[in-house]
Amino acid sequence: MRITDVTLHGVQTPRRYATVCAAPGGGADATVECSRHYLLELHTDVGLTGIGEVSDVEMVPVYTPGYVPPRDALLETYRWWLVGRDPFDRGRLHAERPLNGLAAAAADMAVHDLLGKAAGVPVYKLLGGMTNPRPLLCWVAFIRDDLRALREELAEKVAAGFRAFKLKVGVDLDLDDERLAVAREVAGPHAELKIDASGAWDVPGAIAAIERLQRHGLAGVETPVPVGQVEDLAAVRRAVDVMILEHANEFELALRMIRADAVDVINTYVGGVGGIYPLIKMLALCEAAQVGVLLGSTLELGVGTAAQLHVAASTATLALSSDLIGPAMYTDDVITEPFVYADSTLRIPQGPGLGVELDRDKLEQLAWPGV
Repeated sequence: MRITDVTLHGVQTPRRYATVCAAPGGGADATVECSRHYLLELHTDVGLTGIGEVSDVEMVPVYTPGYVPPRDALLETYRWWLVGRDPFDRGRLHAERPLNGLAAAAADMAVHDLLGKAAGVPVYKLLGGMTNPRPLLCWVAFIRDDLRALREELAEKVAAGFRAFKLKVGVDLDLDDERLAVAREVAGPHAELKIDASGAWDVPGAIAAIERLQRHGLAGVETPVPVGQVEDLAAVRRAVDVMILEHANEFELALRMIRADAVDVINTYVGGVGGIYPLIKMLALCEAAQVGVLLGSTLELGVGTAAQLHVAASTATLALSSDLIGPAMYTDDVITEPFVYADSTLRIPQGPGLGVELDRDKLEQLAWPGV
């Protein structure tokens, strides 16, 4: 089997909730109301087509090293890299990648989709089989100062079956305390409740904030200090009695945190590390180091979510709920059978490859102007 051509679609999808996170070092980041994505198709000489997704393009500089080029330049790069190649050479394709992060991940998703379709099996079977059929997923509530709106949002998600939640915090500690009180009241005493400070605190501020907020029964605190400040992270972890979570999309950072005993759970995901192939290696590293993992997110659409779910289904090392909320965050999707949340999880696709197909009408309706 050889890849013969590449197609790239641009789509934009409004978010159901305008989202705000804390900025590293304090203050609020920009409000996001809409996301743009690329959908990648790899065509082959045997008639199979593999699909992948570059998720939430504007967030690439935040979550991955480098950036995503304009569509024409990206398409040219994909063609130079992939046309004429055998998708079964996934290790070599990864080693020779000219792109990082989300852009590389789209190609890797599409390659795995092709491999699963060629073998007639879901991708999770290529990764070791089904070991985790019902991965726990959390709802992520972004920063807002309207407590009534937050209460309504969380009540809606509880009614939809969510029993794990993550709140973005870090702009206003008094407000964080009030929001967490609302979340615990609405979610109930047994719900998993995490917070993510997005690197807003320094070491003393993080310790003080965690000690104050821990009364709400926190399962974990994510990114209390800016990403990469490993010694500061280790100092926070030593000082508090709650699990510390941190992102690692590069092996070097993961190793630094492991060696410094700075983290309980590493947050990593398909888009961040550049695909399913390197993510499986990251999960193996964490398992060997006896560090927990969860799958983070840059709010994927259905294709990217499917790739994440296949990884989640094939690993038994998820220590806390994962952040796969994209299909519920956007007002629309580009797959023929959109995902539906039930009991804080999603159905693992059972069709060959990623198990999802592009909806051609939606690609046209949601087309990103100018691409």
